[in-house]
Amino acid sequence: MMRFPIFFYKLLCFAFFNSCTMGALLYAQGHSYKVHALTLPPEVAHPENQFSAIQVYNKHLYLISESRLQENAEAKMYAAPLGVLKKAIKDTAYTLPFIKYSILHLDILRAKMKKLGNDYEGLEATIFENNTVYFSVETETNSPDCYIIKGELGANKLILDTNFLIPIPKFTQSNGKPIYNACYEAMVKDGGNIYTFYEYNAFPQGNFAQVLDRFSLMGNSCHHLFPMQALPFRITDITAKGNHHYTAINFFYKGDGADAVYRPAGTDSLNNNLVFKNGQYHNYARLIDVHIQENGISWQPIGELPEKYQGHNWECIAAYKKGYFLMNDKYTTVRPNKSTLLYLAAQ
Repeated sequence: MMRFPIFFYKLLCFAFFNSCTMGALLYAQGHSYKVHALTLPPEVAHPENQFSAIQVYNKHLYLISESRLQENAEAKMYAAPLGVLKKAIKDTAYTLPFIKYSILHLDILRAKMKKLGNDYEGLEATIFENNTVYFSVETETNSPDCYIIKGELGANKLILDTNFLIPIPKFTQSNGKPIYNACYEAMVKDGGNIYTFYEYNAFPQGNFAQVLDRFSLMGNSCHHLFPMQALPFRITDITAKGNHHYTAINFFYKGDGADAVYRPAGTDSLNNNLVFKNGQYHNYARLIDVHIQENGISWQPIGELPEKYQGHNWECIAAYKKGYFLMNDKYTTVRPNKSTLLYLAAQ
């Protein structure tokens, strides 16, 4: 399959963003939120669930486990009725009840990926539509492709379609090397197409979303690149707000080693001021508005998460009423690690 070294698309990206100015990228925080920490039952809060996506659908909130089969984890997700969540938002001492859904046939699809030269790591982004659920699949860093798979919701189970397996090539650095631990962690459906956002979007030569055309949604591999304004750090999940606007998590992990690829360039004072203070890097998390336009994707900052929660590894967001549900995988700044579900109510 054809690869996409990012430098081939410099001219295409420039054609869309040559009118952008630094004024459009001001990091003024425009909203404040009242944070409600919700109480999860021990089974759901268990860190090894490693939740990677949440969705509000059909009057329920769904929590999707990364389902790391290679670590003998169970393929599953949980759901709680929104009526109960309303009560939990008002009373954070109330423990949310959940129904568990088994995800079937993921092992079959994992084996197919392996035969194609890609090592499965976990489920990531999701889209729910008419009882069909689309997932993006993360693969090991050196695997050349990620995947889109889909399944159908049933009673306490989600049955994956073992014939639907769409490869999405990863972006690489200009020297052909992969980006450490990067996959398509955010995904939305807009105008009948699926837009998949690569976790790393700071290539100096140009940045793009991969778009699956309607033809692909019928089980065929037909996708194209769509120019995107450069975005620092990581994009880890996204949720629809209406009128082609989406809210995404923009997260920076302070780690060194291979994780250092996500650090801003030394000449990028705007973004370094957000994550490099007192001579060291700090975790940083904010929400951004992503706008899908006719000829490209732009973004603007919305607001930072409260300091108490800056160090959580936020992987999940779902819009609900005038706020957002937000969830981490398992990593937090305090021990022991656990999954945390918040509701951020706009003030």
